[in-house]
Amino acid sequence: MKVILHNAFVIVIVILGMSIATFLGINGQDLSYAVNDRYPDITLTTAITIVTCLSIGLYLAQPFIVVKFLKLKRIYLITGIIACAFIALPISLFTFFVWAAWMG
Repeated sequence: MKVILHNAFVIVIVILGMSIATFLGINGQDLSYAVNDRYPDITLTTAITIVTCLSIGLYLAQPFIVVKFLKLKRIYLITGIIACAFIALPISLFTFFVWAAWMG
């Protein structure tokens, strides 16, 4: 029972992390404007850099979280990276493109 709850908790954390990373990746520009409006000391380029790094970092962390906390074999790390790539790669490329456009 304890193992099932632990595995379910880790799966929920991974799904939540992927959802947050997707949200940050798609809405990064809007979030940067909102942060700049709320905290004028933070420049727009700093805000977009933080949002971009968080989005890409969350995507990169998901397969490692699965392997570490679910005690799966290393082959599942490769499978997790491939599965995350279908979601993460297009959104991360878009986020990186927006970030690069802001940097000039």
